[in-house]
Amino acid sequence: MFSKTTNLKIEKMQVAIIGAGMAGICMAIKLKKAKINFVILEKSSGIGGTWRYNNYPGCACDIPAHLYCYSFEMKHDWNQVYPSQPEILKYLQHCTRKYNIYPHIRFNQEVISAHFNAQNCLWYVETAEKETITANILISAWGGLNLPKLPNLASLETFKGVSFHSARWNHSFDLTDKTVAVVGTAGSAVQFIPEVAKKVKKLLIFQRTPNWIYNRDDRTYSAQMQWYFKTFPILMQLYRGLLYLRNDLIIIHLLTTGSLIGKYLRKQLEKRIHQEINDSRVRDAVMPSYQPGCKRILFNNDFYQTLNRNNVELITDKIESITSDSLVTEPGKDYNVDAIIYATGFNSLSYKKIDIRGKNGDSLAEIWGNEPEGYLGISVPNFPNFFSLLGPNTLLGHSSVILMVECQVNYIIGCLNKMLREDWKSLEVKEEPMKRYYQDLWKTMEKKVWTKENCMSWYQNKDGKVFALWPGNTIQYWWATRKPVFDDYIST
Repeated sequence: MFSKTTNLKIEKMQVAIIGAGMAGICMAIKLKKAKINFVILEKSSGIGGTWRYNNYPGCACDIPAHLYCYSFEMKHDWNQVYPSQPEILKYLQHCTRKYNIYPHIRFNQEVISAHFNAQNCLWYVETAEKETITANILISAWGGLNLPKLPNLASLETFKGVSFHSARWNHSFDLTDKTVAVVGTAGSAVQFIPEVAKKVKKLLIFQRTPNWIYNRDDRTYSAQMQWYFKTFPILMQLYRGLLYLRNDLIIIHLLTTGSLIGKYLRKQLEKRIHQEINDSRVRDAVMPSYQPGCKRILFNNDFYQTLNRNNVELITDKIESITSDSLVTEPGKDYNVDAIIYATGFNSLSYKKIDIRGKNGDSLAEIWGNEPEGYLGISVPNFPNFFSLLGPNTLLGHSSVILMVECQVNYIIGCLNKMLREDWKSLEVKEEPMKRYYQDLWKTMEKKVWTKENCMSWYQNKDGKVFALWPGNTIQYWWATRKPVFDDYIST
């Protein structure tokens, strides 16, 4: 099950990774380089995580391609500035093959529980297939944008037509000449709605809250540009650096309450709405009342123009119920449809799906509740030998999360190497360092638009507390994670 090495100490360390998405593959590559044994437990039949499940028409990344790739495996021949879902998935498959990670992956192995045994300092990981995997180290890389979230309506199951979530797209269903309802107008919806509108007879778009949509300056890379990047890698690295600095030193200021750049951007976005949408009623309906950045700013060139089509209708009334063939809004109006596509986001509290228990038998889901916390987003008190990738407060609202993943992976490798050198059986973060960490984090968070505006998003729990995002820039996070401070840990 695990790869072989010649180092006796390393042979004693076995690592189990939950998830073969972008973060899990990165962790695996670094473990392989460190010659540490590992296995990846992946619930689906292939790698990719978010980029495997989200394959709807028009699916693409809103981060430039040269920034949305591993720093150690840059790709010179991206097709576009903003890569499509198939190209990203192909890139991840390439990395998995190149570094020979596939033999370490156990597909169709959904983890349902993981319990730490304080006697022997081992994790016992149970899968839905009734298998038990034993490991010294457990690393969560389960991601947060793959578990569909559906509307909280008791009548969902009464619909007799075709219905599916955008992250479980039904490619066998022919949309041609159908009357289709789309519920939601956020990140996924603005990408697939323009594609769907071209095929259907009638498209009904049900919007709860409007989003700010920025023009996506997308373009195709010429063969000549790709040749330059391949022949002179320094040019590609400089280009990546410029993209990084733009996002981390400029765009991040949009997220600060009352910033001048945020006010300027709002005027530009308002101007765009007036220029591109013909109907004044529709313009008013899609005009957000909150500051840009409170919800994630979307990037799309076609959504607003799609709202001008004769076969498209925007509906802002709240959905009250769903019948066998229609959606009913609060005024009591019926909208008969052949199909419903839910673009209603994801369950960002995915850790609740797995029963993870620490040294005292305590449940991670119960301890975290709706307010997950982790030291640097990586370690949790009372959960020895457990590390998270893209854990609490380490996602980004302004740049590529791969930057954060690489910081976390390098940090974890530093911890594991120390454990091997010192022959430690367990490593557990203390309570006090985590308290200090969050005191500093909330001081920075208070300055961000996410906490000041009356605007709920998936960044927050139901009480409005931001649990998902890192409030600083990635340079600050790199500095905090550049080297583990082992005084903050208990080792045995």
